[in-house]
Amino acid sequence: MIKVTFKNLKKSILAEKVVLEKMNLLIEKFPELEQNSIQLTLSMDNSSIQPGPDEFGIKIQIKGKKFEGLILEKRAKSLYLAMALAYEASLELLNRRIDKIRVKSRTQLRKIKHSLKNLTDENEVYE
Repeated sequence: MIKVTFKNLKKSILAEKVVLEKMNLLIEKFPELEQNSIQLTLSMDNSSIQPGPDEFGIKIQIKGKKFEGLILEKRAKSLYLAMALAYEASLELLNRRIDKIRVKSRTQLRKIKHSLKNLTDENEVYE
């Protein structure tokens, strides 16, 4: 489930459509994301004290089993640039998380194989 929220920013159907397209691309690459809850917050920050350009941001929060607690936030001068930066960063973050899970499971399998091998070696010695 994907939920889009606008913070300090007027709701834009175009912005929502673009961000949903990017998230659907991520889901195509990482089908495990379909089982997670994804919260997207599009925001705009401007300072009432200092003059200057507005800063747009996108925050991605993923809640679920496999990707529990992933939070990513990117900011840029344009909302669409922030979306592109967030998409690229989330690809990298998700790849790292999947690699970490894969390495952990391989390590556990190797430990099991090693302990089974030791058990069979010990049995051969006693026979």
